[in-house]
Amino acid sequence: MKLGLIACVVICTQLIDAYKQNCGSVKNNTLTSPGYPNNYQNGLDCIYRVPIPLDKDLVIHFNNFSLESHSNCKWDYLRINDSSNRIIGTYCGYQTGKRISVVGSIAVLTFHTDASGRYRGFLSIVLLLSALTGEKAPKRWPGL
Repeated sequence: MKLGLIACVVICTQLIDAYKQNCGSVKNNTLTSPGYPNNYQNGLDCIYRVPIPLDKDLVIHFNNFSLESHSNCKWDYLRINDSSNRIIGTYCGYQTGKRISVVGSIAVLTFHTDASGRYRGFLSIVLLLSALTGEKAPKRWPGL
């Protein structure tokens, strides 16, 4: 019972912290970093969970992406994991135009910023495409 209570406290604290940080969420197939198009704040830890229906694949397009750059993305980054907690990629620096595909039941996007360096952040288009019919990503993305 104590382990369950500790897990709830940790998870609930993370959710409350994310809410206090105004992390936002996916709205109208769009996800932006907090404060976008203005610079994001330091010290953010935002987690976005995007459910993926059984017959769909998720495609994320970085319409605009500018974070603090580091060769290993250890300062500011957007990390994308699949439902098996496999890291699809960790992104920082300038990544505008990049497209990422995620399969599985959920995509977890983690946006982290350190204590220094503030950049514009990101504007991402998030689309669910049919995995069964082989539906392709549109040539012209919404919002472009």
